[in-house]
Amino acid sequence: MYSFLPNVFLSVMFLVMYISLRHPSSYGSGTGYNTVTSRKSKGIWDYAQKLACYYMRRFFTYSIAYNFVWCIVYFIIKNFEWASSNGLLIFNSMISLIILLSYFICVEYKLKSEIKQG
Repeated sequence: MYSFLPNVFLSVMFLVMYISLRHPSSYGSGTGYNTVTSRKSKGIWDYAQKLACYYMRRFFTYSIAYNFVWCIVYFIIKNFEWASSNGLLIFNSMISLIILLSYFICVEYKLKSEIKQG
């Protein structure tokens, strides 16, 4: 049953991050999508906030879909011996980490490519 914890944590984290990124503070403040690339100018900052919210919504949807599929699979195989093993906890932790890191990679890649295009 503990193998659900990384999935629940990921979904809640994306939801909280989406709510906090929806209305960031002013340029240069500590809240919002705050990276070196996003702080280059006010225009880039505003674009980064919109881009971060867009990707946050998408990755929140992905994490919910993953949780739903995982829940179905878990309850189908829960009678197997390995269904509640530590291996599943590690697997779900790694999937959660991959989803989280891919969010930041997607936002930064898109932001940098838009900056290069002008």
